[in-house]
Amino acid sequence: MDNDFTASPRVQVVVPDSSGRYEMVDPSTILSHISVTEEQQSAILSTVRALDSRLRLTIVLLLSDGERRVHELVKETGASQPLVSQHLKVLKESGVVTSRRVGREKVYSLCSNTAATIILACRQQER
Repeated sequence: MDNDFTASPRVQVVVPDSSGRYEMVDPSTILSHISVTEEQQSAILSTVRALDSRLRLTIVLLLSDGERRVHELVKETGASQPLVSQHLKVLKESGVVTSRRVGREKVYSLCSNTAATIILACRQQER
């Protein structure tokens, strides 16, 4: 049996249909039927800009596996603590990550799956 793991499934989203039931649809089929307010556009651009860095992208990928302390992110990325903290600040200001204090340390986690969905959609995009 020959498995081709290079073929990726298309990203789909769950939306309610006219009867209130939920269905899986390809996002490109609904984009032309929705409006996006200026506030929503700003939020979208903020998230996309937050991912516009190799280190921030790496941090998001690490956090998608679970919360991390700053020192863990420093160790796993190989970047300096000030640099990781600077990038975490950008991710936090954009609403991609959140933090909580545990003793003297901050623990970071993803706020939602929005950034992960964007990353997955871009990864699966055929070029």
